[in-house]
Amino acid sequence: MNKKMKVMIGFIVVIICVAFVVIIWVVISSFTSDTNKAEKVFNEDRELLETVTYYLESIDHENMYFYKTMPVDGIEDKSVSEAVVLLFNRGYDAIGKSGNTIFFLRWTRLKDFGAGFAYSINKKYKPTMEYLLKLEPLSVNGWYYYEAN
Repeated sequence: MNKKMKVMIGFIVVIICVAFVVIIWVVISSFTSDTNKAEKVFNEDRELLETVTYYLESIDHENMYFYKTMPVDGIEDKSVSEAVVLLFNRGYDAIGKSGNTIFFLRWTRLKDFGAGFAYSINKKYKPTMEYLLKLEPLSVNGWYYYEAN
């Protein structure tokens, strides 16, 4: 075998090893619950989430939505509008209130999947959302991790 062939084989072996390590890492990381990962993010953002939640609980509107792509207008309380902007800067895409549920869309995959945090205004009932796939309670009463299509 000539030197060029040996280098080529070595290069292919390295690529296969790197691919193998990446696949193993993905498999191992998938064993960690999404709820556990979400709990960590929730605890990091909890103060901002609660600031916005208290505001949305107190308004008379049955439905209200804020989107990352739209300016945050109509919030007179500066601490709330700043919290909304900070959440959007931390990766949230939408915040809303619909009936008994306040939601914070944090993760999206592809076009139709979304996950985040949901809060139940009336603790007797769980949050409700369209196309809900998963709803897991977090460590704080009334808060849930959700996944929806």
